[in-house]
Amino acid sequence: MKRPRRQRKTAKERSVEAQAWDEEVDELQETSADEPDETGWKTSTAQMAGLSRLVRAGVWVLVVSGPVLGALAFLSSSAPAQGVTKPVAAASPASPVGPAGFAELFVAAYLQAGQGTEQDLAPYYSGSVALAVKPGTRTATQSTVIASREVQPGYWSITVAADVTAHDDKGKSKRLGIQYFRVGIQATGPAVAGGTAQGAAVAGYVA
Repeated sequence: MKRPRRQRKTAKERSVEAQAWDEEVDELQETSADEPDETGWKTSTAQMAGLSRLVRAGVWVLVVSGPVLGALAFLSSSAPAQGVTKPVAAASPASPVGPAGFAELFVAAYLQAGQGTEQDLAPYYSGSVALAVKPGTRTATQSTVIASREVQPGYWSITVAADVTAHDDKGKSKRLGIQYFRVGIQATGPAVAGGTAQGAAVAGYVA
């Protein structure tokens, strides 16, 4: 008969203790919600909810403004810089190959020509020429251009070095050595050939 009394008493004590524990927990929650923390700020459930809303709103603003900021950055990088001068295309110099080769051929024809064969120089020189030497008395065994300068557009000064050999009436040859000839050349062809003609003109040169 004593055991049932002890069981009832124990259950009753348990209910009282649980009720007291709930009251303590409620008091702690009320005091913790209103009392400031170590930093001096009061925290509450409503404040935490408002802060989370602000954080979420800021994240959405960044997400939405990301493509707009990217497009603005792309347009600003692709736009031409203000104040930058455009590079001016440098004029390509005329090629000296044509005038130089023509001058070398003219020197070879000039050395071999003589009195009575002045017409042999007509393809190179348009003016009248009077030669006092006998034709064939000099030849250029070798020749090369050592200097080429465009004096003005279409006009060149060419220096040709020639290894000259002399021939007498008996057929004997004598090497005279290296001689230098400065020849003025007018280029009448297109600009790529050193001349001043416009369009697809045929290259022409006059000594």
